[in-house]
Amino acid sequence: MALLNVSFDAVSEAHLRDLVSTGVPEGVLIEYKRTTYGGSDADVKEYLKDVSSFANTHGGDLVIGIEEKGGIAKKVVGLTEVDPDKELQRLGSLAQDGIEPRIVGVRMKPVLVSGGVSSL
Repeated sequence: MALLNVSFDAVSEAHLRDLVSTGVPEGVLIEYKRTTYGGSDADVKEYLKDVSSFANTHGGDLVIGIEEKGGIAKKVVGLTEVDPDKELQRLGSLAQDGIEPRIVGVRMKPVLVSGGVSSL
């Protein structure tokens, strides 16, 4: 199961848990991050690289709040120390201002999960 088969607006905790239960691996269409990107230059660079790599291929999903091991989704951990609205605004601004030419169509949303929030 991949998130590309699910309407963006419909993605829920159950869909994220399905990624784990079916062991969906990272690939050209999906990447997992346990925690959000920090504010250091290196962290911002990594985020912009991840976003631009999806934009330069067929698109995909960057899911923050899922622990992976060997590229396989292992656990939905959510984010507990982050205000989801502020973090999505920060990441959206970084993507909009940090990549030239600007990427059109980047969408992000918080997904409420037990123990926190994941971002998509």
